[in-house]
Amino acid sequence: MTGKPAVSILIPTFKRAHLISYVFEGLRKQTYKDFEVVVVLKPSGDGTEDIVKKYKKWLNINLIFQNRGYVVDALNLGFENAQGKIIAFLDDDAIPFQIGFKST
Repeated sequence: MTGKPAVSILIPTFKRAHLISYVFEGLRKQTYKDFEVVVVLKPSGDGTEDIVKKYKKWLNINLIFQNRGYVVDALNLGFENAQGKIIAFLDDDAIPFQIGFKST
């Protein structure tokens, strides 16, 4: 992938270290690869940040820190930092199903 991604997947998260790796694994298995993952993290000290950093090896992750506010503020912050033409919102406990596109 070069330049801006076609799709930005926005994931706001707070205290989900026990679940976020499942979400990232689901994203790793996608056959469509022209996407970035915008993670808006409200720090909680539960280790989520370490998991996000681990998955930067395999996914194009843009980590944004949220210092105040609620989930709507996290969505707005992520939206402001997304680079894709399409923005998809994904909950931090929703495991994406593997989809793929076949060229004809």
